[in-house]
Amino acid sequence: MPTANSRFMRPADWGATPIPQDCYFNKEGAITGYQVLNAPRGNALHPVCTFEDELRGMFHRLRETYPAIILSRRHFKMPYWEPGNPRLPTDYAAVDSPERLTTTSVTIALVPNPPSGGQPELGYRFNGEELPPLRRELAAAAQQGQPFAGLAGNIGYYMTTNLIQTGRAPWSHNHRYPPRFHLPPIKSYLGFHLSVDAVTGEITAGFQGAHPTAVGIRRNGRVEIIPRLQISGYRVELGGQELLVESSNPRATNGEKVVLFTPEFQSPEVTRQKDNWQSYAPLIPISAHDERINFFIANTGNGQIPLERVVHIWPGTAPLPSFGGVLSLERGYYEQLFPHSASRELLNQRVHIRPYGKSDFNAYTQILGGLAPAVLNGAHLYDVATASAIRARLQQYANVGSPIAEAGRESRNFALYIREPAGVLVQTAERIGWVLFDGRHELSIGASVVDVARLLRRLEERGAFGGPLLHAAFVDGGSAMKAYAIRSDKHAVALELLNRVAAGSRNGSGSDPDGLNLYTVLKLPLNPSTFSQGVRK
Repeated sequence: MPTANSRFMRPADWGATPIPQDCYFNKEGAITGYQVLNAPRGNALHPVCTFEDELRGMFHRLRETYPAIILSRRHFKMPYWEPGNPRLPTDYAAVDSPERLTTTSVTIALVPNPPSGGQPELGYRFNGEELPPLRRELAAAAQQGQPFAGLAGNIGYYMTTNLIQTGRAPWSHNHRYPPRFHLPPIKSYLGFHLSVDAVTGEITAGFQGAHPTAVGIRRNGRVEIIPRLQISGYRVELGGQELLVESSNPRATNGEKVVLFTPEFQSPEVTRQKDNWQSYAPLIPISAHDERINFFIANTGNGQIPLERVVHIWPGTAPLPSFGGVLSLERGYYEQLFPHSASRELLNQRVHIRPYGKSDFNAYTQILGGLAPAVLNGAHLYDVATASAIRARLQQYANVGSPIAEAGRESRNFALYIREPAGVLVQTAERIGWVLFDGRHELSIGASVVDVARLLRRLEERGAFGGPLLHAAFVDGGSAMKAYAIRSDKHAVALELLNRVAAGSRNGSGSDPDGLNLYTVLKLPLNPSTFSQGVRK
């Protein structure tokens, strides 16, 4: 029950609001949704649907056909939190079914680790031109003799067009920087990545992003949350030359031959600008009289993994974008390496990156980073008492308060008072999977980072994960926050949603039968013999 100084959410805390035609997936016309009153506002909630009844039957069938899976649906009455109250809410009540405008629904989906059906997969599915529906991709693979049975869900973040071009987001890169520093729209994966070619053994990797945590697949098939990538440097092949990058994010270039700047850059100036993130346009810190040639390197997808390339070259100084990395070369060293090359000849060239450091990269076949931790070594990082304490910890463990990192997010994923669809990947000693907090809906109002921290602790105490949490990391939210039970063969593909997906630009509320907007995906294969024969269409 609520304490004397608090209460639960009430329907009266919400007011009706129009959701216009063509906003999200409202193609037919405007609908009436709900917006919170007297509090910081996120996206509007969409009206009710019959999703819970359909989900209940599907969960029952999956638990029967695969007994080792942990699959449950929970509902919590959410506390009202007065804006500006420095004390974090503590009152959450489990209820049997969702209640309009007051509850949040949670899906828990965990499988044995390593998964029983074969080698898991991580992928960045954007192919440089389009993001194909997951259903189409699975159907094509099945026709080529690669059926799949198991779970699949979203993982990491990507750089949207809105975050680069002048337009919807006032903090977009091209809005903050003058024209000479503008960038083309490039849908890059946000964060470190590594893939090992199964045939050639070739390593494809990128630079570290703003956030330190990653998910990796070991060679033995075990999926692990890596609390903090420990990278000492990189070997970079650029234009046929190999560069050794040993200096990352220094406070000044100091005439060094090769220096790398990434979105995790920190300095007193960056800290001072944390409240001005919508307009802050940092430049790399070049020492006086230090002439530099600066390569901006970022990735595009090939449909399976991110591939790094030279996107822009700036002489002199350079911006510090919220994605990719700026490889800064002392001019004399640049001319020594490329005596006959004009800069334009290096534009769009592939860049090959190999990291080294304390992290054992040879133990993994795939890694996707750029994630913010929620639980590390069993410690719930953000289950604290005050707003100031959680802000300090979010910065300490995840760097989410950096204005450079903030400008790389469309949604306010880590705003304390705003409830949106949220998800975490969780790992116990024996299992791996997702905990998904549905939002943007009349029957599920979402979860803030505060709510996620509180509810993860409560779910763990109630045995919801089959054991104590070892690690947990936030995954991308919004309409990409979803997971599926999948069975594909040459005859059909079954994609069954495990949570109430939020309305997005490509799907309606609670409805995404084709697997849209999944830029990154983790596939956890389950033994096909545990499923009923054939595919339910």
